[in-house]
Amino acid sequence: IINDKIRWIRISGDFFLYPEDTIKILETKLINKKKEEVKEILFNILSTKNVEILGFETEDLQKIIESCF
Repeated sequence: IINDKIRWIRISGDFFLYPEDTIKILETKLINKKKEEVKEILFNILSTKNVEILGFETEDLQKIIESCF
């Protein structure tokens, strides 16, 4: 985090996210975003019908990312 914006992010852990390129999409979309923008980005991407999450909830990921600010 530099100047209240995400400059670099890597999402990893003990979970599954399908399709697999969704993780890379999330990381790319979050670059240069402020804390206030994290929730909308996560929900827009992870709430689509073709994305399947196993091992966490969208709110969990939101809390983790926002705790870095």
